[in-house]
Amino acid sequence: MTVVKLESGGLFVYAPIAPTVECLRLLTEIEAEHGAVTHILLPTLAIEHKSFAAESVPWASQLPYRTLEPLREKVGAFQEVVVFDRPSGTLLVTDLVCSLPSEPPAVLVANDLRALLYHSRDEPTDVPVDTPEARAIGWKKICLFACYFQSSPLVVPAEPDGTLAGAARFFRAAFSPDMPAAGRVLGWAGFFAWRWRPEWRGAFDALRGGGRPFVPPILQELVLSREPDRVLSFAERVANDFKFTSILPAHFEPVVAGPREWLDAFRPFGPTGINYPGALPEADLGFLRQFERQLVDSGTIRPRVRPQLPSSPLA
Repeated sequence: MTVVKLESGGLFVYAPIAPTVECLRLLTEIEAEHGAVTHILLPTLAIEHKSFAAESVPWASQLPYRTLEPLREKVGAFQEVVVFDRPSGTLLVTDLVCSLPSEPPAVLVANDLRALLYHSRDEPTDVPVDTPEARAIGWKKICLFACYFQSSPLVVPAEPDGTLAGAARFFRAAFSPDMPAAGRVLGWAGFFAWRWRPEWRGAFDALRGGGRPFVPPILQELVLSREPDRVLSFAERVANDFKFTSILPAHFEPVVAGPREWLDAFRPFGPTGINYPGALPEADLGFLRQFERQLVDSGTIRPRVRPQLPSSPLA
């Protein structure tokens, strides 16, 4: 959730999160110094962000916006509104692009270390030890899970095959009797259904790309690739209309980036497809590609189409 102070007075909230006690306390502290919340924008149709709720807005002189109109499938639609904060030169984005930090966010360290230590292990028999390096390892593997579901270095010894017998094998393998007690107390009753090969470090580095903005692989492969021309046209319109110097996504961390870096993030939808320097590795996209084929075969989503914009600056 991002809060912007309006030059006309009051506060603008972009992509609000759940109004927990902690959230409202923090927001009250901001209101006490800068004035009350006067506008809230729900910028996407995604289930965790709900839907954009208004057409005529009084804050557009300071916060002009552009909308990627709904991309509709049988299971629902994807839509996003990006907002440009003129005073700070910041583009507010929800899901379209993100940038990965190499170190875990402070909130994870402050609130509960278990997730970081849980994912710091390569094998279920590894003994988790709380060190700065282990925390960073756990964070990087969480990023790989979040962005790919299953990247190429992650191996599931007993993959489910859709049968009851396959499910039984999967769960037997997932609850190793050799897991040390220090691993069991991290949660999930000792569940650990995968192994990490050493190549996971390279997979994270390729995904992070030095901190550049990129379109999350799940969105890239399963959603936006249905209508690449509309996505590219939107990305180019944003780059042409707004001279931003930083991007503030709703997920992960802000990034110093302008229109050129923004457009680079949308190269997967250009004429060259994934054949460009810095493209995400084919091997790491394999699981999502397989999932995509299943969704297309079942009629859940449409097949992807080739872009038709030969004049795109991404060519």
